[in-house]
Amino acid sequence: MIKKFFIVFIFPIFLFVSCSQTKKIVYLQNIDTLRSNEYVFTNQFDYRIQKQDLLYIDISTINPDINQLFSDNNSVSQSFLSSEIGLYIQSYYVNDSGYIELPVLGKLKVENLTLEEVKETIKNSGYFLKNPVINVKLLSFKVSILGEVMRPGVYKNYGNKLTIFEAIGLAGDINDYGNRKNVMVLRPTETGTKIIHLDLTNKNLFNSEAYYLRPNDIIYVQPRKNKLFKINAQIYTMVISGISTLVLVLNLVLRKV
Repeated sequence: MIKKFFIVFIFPIFLFVSCSQTKKIVYLQNIDTLRSNEYVFTNQFDYRIQKQDLLYIDISTINPDINQLFSDNNSVSQSFLSSEIGLYIQSYYVNDSGYIELPVLGKLKVENLTLEEVKETIKNSGYFLKNPVINVKLLSFKVSILGEVMRPGVYKNYGNKLTIFEAIGLAGDINDYGNRKNVMVLRPTETGTKIIHLDLTNKNLFNSEAYYLRPNDIIYVQPRKNKLFKINAQIYTMVISGISTLVLVLNLVLRKV
């Protein structure tokens, strides 16, 4: 009788609850509707230099005298130059007018240019730069990841692009309490902070303007509504167990009376 009751009533409820919980933690749930030869297209993203960015720029040519003009300070150890502080000291700051200032070449307008366009600008700015090899990197690409993730914090990205999934991966993924359906990206702009809501369980995420993150973005993973209940679940279980035990004892006492 008990076995039949479990199969008819309890098991379907258990199955329903299990499926409901799974839907809350699985990313891109509707992506499996795509056929094997279909593609999900994302908005193309090429970061454009903004004011107050930091750029690492390395210029080398076949002319050793020209190289000396752009070389690092030889009195500083290479180990220091390769450190994060060293890279910061070597970097070129984009001022509030959108310019950087290079030795010999002077001031160059780089605001709203891509890194490749900055290379071309430098290459075309000096007639004496013959067949130069130019390397430009963005050093100020950092994002803050807060809320229900394994390792909240500020993370630096040394690539030119960073997706929302890569950022969450840096923070060790969203924990069991995180709401994957409502992740906020707070994006600083010249007119204020823009708030973008992302549903990480929906394939339409690829079309969002926040799928590719930008420097200084803040990602906040909100808690699920039942977080407090889950945290206190053990306490609730102990209370219910205590009440059940008390009821059982009273029932035995009353039977004897």
